[in-house]
Amino acid sequence: MPEVDHVLERRAHLLAGRLSGRLTTLKTAVAPPGQRPPFTTQMSQREALTWWREHFDDDLGKKVRERMNPESQMELQLALSQANEAEMTEGLI
Repeated sequence: MPEVDHVLERRAHLLAGRLSGRLTTLKTAVAPPGQRPPFTTQMSQREALTWWREHFDDDLGKKVRERMNPESQMELQLALSQANEAEMTEGLI
């Protein structure tokens, strides 16, 4: 005769199954199968600005900018211009 699980054990198994299902749903919503995750590498601000300087006008940079909202694009342009100004100022001193 199989041993009957305690009520709390049954609830824990049910909860674990539901959590697993929710995680799968969330993973699929964030990155559908066959696509890369939205964030793959964390960069420092200096590394990110260097990357943007190199890729701002090429195809990769344009693709990334197309997915950005207008406010984020303006923030990026402001950060790049401030970094360029700081470098120019450092060069003069």
